[in-house]
Amino acid sequence: PLANVSVCGPMGPGNGGEVTVVVWNGLAQEREEILEVPLGFATGVKVTDLSTNKEVPSSTIPSLPSVTNYGAGAGGYSHTALFRAKLPAVGYASFRIEAGAPGVEAVEATGDQVVENEFLRMRFCADTGVLCEMTDLTSNTSIEVSQALQYYRSSVGNDQDHFDTDAMPTNDVEADELHKKRFMREAGTGVSAQASGAYIFRPNSSTPLSIGDKPTLRVVRSDVATEVHQTFGTWASQRWRLAKGQKHVEVTYTVGAIPLEDGWGKEVISRYQTSIQNSGASYTDSNGREMLKRQRDYRKYWKLVQTEPVAGNYYPLATAMHIGDEKAQLTVLVDAAQGGTGSIRDGEMEVMLHRRCLKDDSRGVSEPLNETQFITPYNQPGLPSGQHYGPGLVIRGTHYLMLTTPKQAAKVWRPLQDRVYVRPQMAFGSGVQVKTPGASFLPQELPANVQLLTLERLSTTDLLVRLGHQFGLGEDEDLSKPVTVDLRKLFKGTVTAVKELSLTANQPRGDVDKKFIDWKVEDDPANIYAKPSEDADGTATLTPLKIKTFVVSLAAVDTVFV
Repeated sequence: PLANVSVCGPMGPGNGGEVTVVVWNGLAQEREEILEVPLGFATGVKVTDLSTNKEVPSSTIPSLPSVTNYGAGAGGYSHTALFRAKLPAVGYASFRIEAGAPGVEAVEATGDQVVENEFLRMRFCADTGVLCEMTDLTSNTSIEVSQALQYYRSSVGNDQDHFDTDAMPTNDVEADELHKKRFMREAGTGVSAQASGAYIFRPNSSTPLSIGDKPTLRVVRSDVATEVHQTFGTWASQRWRLAKGQKHVEVTYTVGAIPLEDGWGKEVISRYQTSIQNSGASYTDSNGREMLKRQRDYRKYWKLVQTEPVAGNYYPLATAMHIGDEKAQLTVLVDAAQGGTGSIRDGEMEVMLHRRCLKDDSRGVSEPLNETQFITPYNQPGLPSGQHYGPGLVIRGTHYLMLTTPKQAAKVWRPLQDRVYVRPQMAFGSGVQVKTPGASFLPQELPANVQLLTLERLSTTDLLVRLGHQFGLGEDEDLSKPVTVDLRKLFKGTVTAVKELSLTANQPRGDVDKKFIDWKVEDDPANIYAKPSEDADGTATLTPLKIKTFVVSLAAVDTVFV
């Protein structure tokens, strides 16, 4: 389904009032998810697990506004069905969705709103319209926290009165000095010609601005999840969803089109202000694997003279970011690569959501970062070239927020990271019968800290298999330990051979070992960069964040998938 615009053809009118949904789980562990399906044939549903023939918890709630990338109506359904689904490891389950009792509607919030499940409690304060307190009920750990959608004004450069930007250098030294004057702040002056744009993020102030006045609050309480809907001004909104049985809250934002009538480009952020004492330190992921420490205004290998207190502390977020102290850790996962920071001010995190600028940053594209629905053609003599016009871009995405103790944090966010990346896949049909309503293609699920990263059929007898240890060194008392998997017992069917390859699967592991260089690495107390030891025949021992690649040969690959 196109859940971002609340459209799903099989769930529309005229389907006979009943739909079968087959849901695939690509993870190597059993999982329980709250699935979301746009609903067009009824105002309420009943959902049955076809493996047990028992009804599962479900609710019908209002859908988010159905809009296209440029703000036009997308023709989506006004309601969405939620239901709880248990899915087997590397397998599928089937469900029947039919018309049921009417769902719930959103109501205007009056007074403070408390939202909680078995693991988390959140309080939204009536006087501010935003989240103001969050509690981990497992450990009874609470923090003060305020979250809002805000924006920075984009810098347009401000050196016109200080430097001759048309000067031409006569040698390399002059060229270097001129570049510094044009594109870098002169120490202590805040002066630079550098504008914010497609390649450069540079706000004109270190203080973000609010979008509109106090946000409005509406609440949806159902048997499956509770939602809080916020509206910021006329062009930004959020939906907080806390589902029963989940240790995280989903924050879905819709931003745009960003207005430009005031003459300023804008860079929109989600900003968390908390009582956590993190002393300028935060952690961001390296391509979804190792977490790297980020310290305010600091670089490990050279002395940094910080000239950009905001942009100079931003880092790429492919997956996650967190801040913490001795008592609490606040972690946010993103559903797409974004920029963010937890180091500008103590107790704060920011994630960049959307940008729209009015000046070119002089880094190669020769136009502002201003995506609109229409643009005039380039390189047409005598005509305007590359002019942007029409509605601006609207974006929608989801963050996943968790509050835990530092000791328990990785045990919560690392598995959720896999769930966000490998989402359940749904297939729909009307009037169909599923011969086998559910199955797992593994004899048993893998350990909680191991993931099946690749499962690819190479021939009638061979499978390409990658296994990854999903926890970092020291992240968890138990789950960060090495773990051994017996590949001979990984699949159904008879395994005849197991051969380890290089990570990229283009040469045998033995050939790689012959080329191994024994690097002397600083700060490696666990010796994780040393040459790995040989595994016993048919097994794989994985140390923290290690990935290994194998060809697993079977009597017949088809026996795995029956």
